[in-house]
Amino acid sequence: MSSVDFAQLFQMMQQNPAAGRQLMTESLRARAADDPRMAVMLDYMKQSEAPASESARDPSRAQRIRAAIQEMREELVELHQRNEDLADALGACPICWGRVQHCEECRGRGRPGWQMPDPELFDELVAPAITKRGEP
Repeated sequence: MSSVDFAQLFQMMQQNPAAGRQLMTESLRARAADDPRMAVMLDYMKQSEAPASESARDPSRAQRIRAAIQEMREELVELHQRNEDLADALGACPICWGRVQHCEECRGRGRPGWQMPDPELFDELVAPAITKRGEP
């Protein structure tokens, strides 16, 4: 692009971004035949603008994504709590269960039985499995 073309493009991008993108795309397309770098730039622009235009057409997509993220966060909190409860029931390190030598909590010694198990959690979570295992 000459400096005049660039100035026109810049002005158009400020006044009408969609028209400016179209002008830039047309200019790149015209130069892509002679310069493979322009073809790469054109492909990149196409890839980078596709998701944005899909989101603009479907605002509920962003809401669905936010809802899915929130569900995953809630599930992660629940799983962390379950892990801590089971680790406490077995007297294990809730961070690494004794599998990480550099664990700040236990230094790799936190396997089940590392600490005194929590009696209530043991009765709730572990005792039923022991009872069941004893049955033929």
